[in-house]
This record gives sequence, structure tokens and C-alpha cells, in this order.
Amino acid sequence: MNPTQENNSPNDHQCAADHTAARVAELHDLADRCHQAGDFEQAQDLLQQIIAIAPGDTAAHANLGLILHTNGDLEQAARAYQKAIGLEPGHFHLHYLFGNASKDLGHLDDAVAAFNKALQLKPDAIEAMHELGTIFMEQDRADEAGASFRAILDHDRQNAAALYNLGLLSYNLGQFDEAAAWYTQALHGNPADPDTLFNLALTRCQQNKPAEAAACYEQALAVNPDDPDINFNLGTIYKDLHKPDRAVACLQKVVAIHPEHGAAHSNLGTIYHMQGRTDKAISCYRRAMELGHHAVSADHLLASLTGATTEKAPPQYVTDVFDNYAERFDHSLVKELEYRVPALLRQLLDDRLSNPEYLFTNCLDLGCGTGLSGEAFQGRAKRITGVDLSEKMLAQAADKHIYQGLHQGDLVDFLDRDATFYDLFIAADVFTYIGDLAPLFGGLTERAQPDAWLIFSTERHNGDGYILHQSGRYGHAAAYIHALARMHGFKVMRHTQTELRKDKGEWIQGDLYLLKFDGKPE
Repeated sequence: MNPTQENNSPNDHQCAADHTAARVAELHDLADRCHQAGDFEQAQDLLQQIIAIAPGDTAAHANLGLILHTNGDLEQAARAYQKAIGLEPGHFHLHYLFGNASKDLGHLDDAVAAFNKALQLKPDAIEAMHELGTIFMEQDRADEAGASFRAILDHDRQNAAALYNLGLLSYNLGQFDEAAAWYTQALHGNPADPDTLFNLALTRCQQNKPAEAAACYEQALAVNPDDPDINFNLGTIYKDLHKPDRAVACLQKVVAIHPEHGAAHSNLGTIYHMQGRTDKAISCYRRAMELGHHAVSADHLLASLTGATTEKAPPQYVTDVFDNYAERFDHSLVKELEYRVPALLRQLLDDRLSNPEYLFTNCLDLGCGTGLSGEAFQGRAKRITGVDLSEKMLAQAADKHIYQGLHQGDLVDFLDRDATFYDLFIAADVFTYIGDLAPLFGGLTERAQPDAWLIFSTERHNGDGYILHQSGRYGHAAAYIHALARMHGFKVMRHTQTELRKDKGEWIQGDLYLLKFDGKPE
């Protein structure tokens, strides 16, 4: 050892440590100021300087993670949080931050583990319970999500976020009464929250309470008057509630905000159509077609208003109409429109049969809808099969437990692929969506047993052939039906005129037919 070399004293080490600590404190202060000023790049550089000087500085790693997270560098943020956790594993906030980074990365299992660890360290941490609940919702783990949100309520009975999310869970499970109760409770603490009001309105619609749904949307609209979704949904409800002027006001606001909102143009067209404002309806349908919204349906309705007669309504149009109508179909048609065609057809058949106890072997209900015809003909056939385009109408029919078989699809396609022979065919208010009936009659002849019966209704047309009415439905001339029957080996056994149902307070005039198949076309 060089005798002139001086040994470092303990005081020298202490001075160096004090200097380092002072420098770290100074850099932390500068980093905090840069962070608060939004200069994240400089803040990040300062924090990295701290880590270079003092690698065990937990706060530097944690704050670096925050900045990286804010800048979207999630992988590096997660690593920074993990380094901080390695230095202080018992720190609640570090596990919480790592959980958030993992969640944003899509590493949901890591996030769940982190939030659970955070809750072990701080069992009353509502924010960690909330994050766990939202992850479980994303993973379709409804029971665990519900448990997380209910745990929040154990600490805060009026926690609006927990109540709202419990409403979402119940709604997604189809538990609409429970969802409404949760949303209503959430509104007690925040009565003007537009998201909760919006979701409560959706729930009221599912509960078949349109007036209450409208009231919720009105409250939401008072908060966000220019929200297109609120205006659109409220407009469609007012349309269904037969309040066209209020519906038009809402929908016009939507197209003013978003001129390319195809659904709003389409619904405006429907309302104008119902009001007899033909020019406006045509304009709206054309705009909807340009925008590609239900273009097939708009084209069909446009044809009905411009005097064109097409061969049949597009399947997508029919599906859309009845899928949207399914849940209220029976009440609307029977109670409000006084529809009675299935009962009239049953009476027409019963009057013609010599044996009142006769049972058909196989009955095919064409366009069975919700099963109104199946109910009317129950007890007249050993087996009833239904076919319809609308999945939601078929679901309603299935709930009635009338049919031995239900099939979704086009009638002609079904007849082409079916292997069963039938001795009774029913078509109540079905031919109104088909103009050219020849392909259907051709399919019926392939599936008809000898002496099979065909019973159906049509809307009246006093001209030749068939016509597409402005309603979008078809009417058929009696001469057309008689000629079609002869061409396909059917004999008209009975034809009578009747009132089918009401439309805008007026009876729709129609015809009932009872045909028998003899297999001898003329």
C-alpha cells in the first residue's frame, strides 16, 4: 500500500450516501413536476436516471411504470411494476397497478391473480373488486362477476358502478326484472346518469313496457339532447306506440346529426308510409337503399309505393318484419286488429267434413308464425308441422307445444327437400307475402297425398292476377286462384269472402278458399 494514499473514512461514505440520496430526491422532484406538466418523455428520462443511481428505488420503478402505461407501452410498464413488486411485495398499490397493466395487455389470468393479491393486502379495496368484476364479465364468468360487485355493496350499498354492472349481468342473463331493479337502485344515487337511464330503457323494452322505456329515454335525452342512439331508440318506440309525430321529430334529429344513418331513414320511411305521405316515404326508402340499410326491404316497399308488382316479398323483408313483431304479435293481431282468420278457416273446413271427429294424419302449417293456426286446428290432426322464415316467430310457436315439428326456411325450399306427404295444408295470412303462387302450388302437389286438403286466405284484388298493394302485401284475384288450382290438380270446394283484420281502423277485405287435391291438372 502506498503510504501516501489516504484511507476513506466512514464519514466519507456517509457523505457520498447523503449526496446520492439528495440527488435522487432532486430527480424525483423534477420527475414529478415534468409528469404533472405532461412532459412524459422528460419524466421518464429522469426516472431512469434515478434507477441507474438507485436500482432499489421502488417509487422510481412504480412511477416509470405509470408513465409507460400512459404512453401505451404496456409490456414495459408491466415489467416496471413487477420490479417494484419485487422490491416491496407487500405494497397493495403495486399489485393493483400491475393488475391494470395485465388487464390492458389482455393477460386476464395475470390480472385476476394481481387483483386477488391486492385484495389480500387490502380486503376493503373497492377498486380492486370492481376490476375483478369487469374481468369476470369479459370472461363470461357471471357468478364470480356478480360476487365481486356484491362484495362492493357490502362496503358501499349505493355504489353506482356496482349496481350498474349488476344490472348489466342480469340483462345479459335474460333476467330483466332483476336488471330493472338494479338499474333503478343505481339511479337513486345518480338519477341523471344517461348510461343507466339508457340501459334501463332497453330493459323496459325487454319487459314489454314501451311507455316506461320512453320515459327513461326522455330523461336521458334531457341530459344528452343530441345523442343519436337515444333519439333513434326513442323514435322507434314512439313509432310502435303510434305517436308518429314524436317519432318523426326524434328520427329527423338523428339524420340531422348523422345524415348517413340508414336505419333512421328507413324508419322515417315506414312512418311516412303509414301516414300516407308517399313522396316523403319514397325519398326515405331511396336514401336507405343508397346507404345499404335493409336495402332489400326498402326496395320492396319502394315497389309497393311506385306501382311495381314483384313476384314475392324478399325473404329478408319478411324475416325482419316478423322477427321485430314476434313478441307482441299475438296481442297486436288478435286484440288490436281483431284478426280471426285461423278460426274462420277451421270453421270452413269443419263445415265441409262429413265426419266431425275426423283426424288428419299429417298437417303442414305454411308460414305458421307464432302458432295461431296451430291452435285453431289443434285436435283436427294427429301431427302438425310448422314452417316459417322467422326464427323468433318459431320460438313463440314452440312455447305453445302444439307442433310435432318446426322448421325455419322458405316454403318452396322446404317442400322441395321434405320427404313427408301431407293430407292437410294450412296457409293463414301467408299468401299476402307471395305474389306469384305458382311455384308454391307446384311444391304442394309434390307433397300432397291423394285427396289432400288445402285451406288458405288471401287479400282481395278485384283486377287480374295479383297485385302488390301499397301496404307491401299482395292481393290475389279470385279468377287467378281458381285458374291456379285447376293447373295444379286442385279443385275449389269452397270460396267465401270475409273481413280478415283491421288496418288503420278499417277492415281488410279478403277471401277464404278450401281446395281438394285430385291430382288431375287441367
